Amino acid sequence: MMKNLAVILMLSFVLLALFSQTQGQIKFCPKQEKLPGTCGQNGGYQCFLDFLAELGASAMPQHCTCHDVHNQRLCKCDVVCQH
Repeated sequence: MMKNLAVILMLSFVLLALFSQTQGQIKFCPKQEKLPGTCGQNGGYQCFLDFLAELGASAMPQHCTCHDVHNQRLCKCDVVCQH
């Protein structure tokens, strides 16, 4: 199930990237958010999934990092800038 979801997400990113190339250059802006829990071994990937769930595939989160801060995790990702 997770592999199917990953394939669907990747295809969505590719299609969005191809479409947006015809519309102009995509600009990314940094976004951060404090979330409950700790980063663990896959913190950056979990942050990617959290931003994806919150903002949708059109946000195209990338370069995600996770830092433990006072019993929370600070997620930082670059996402498509909102106009």
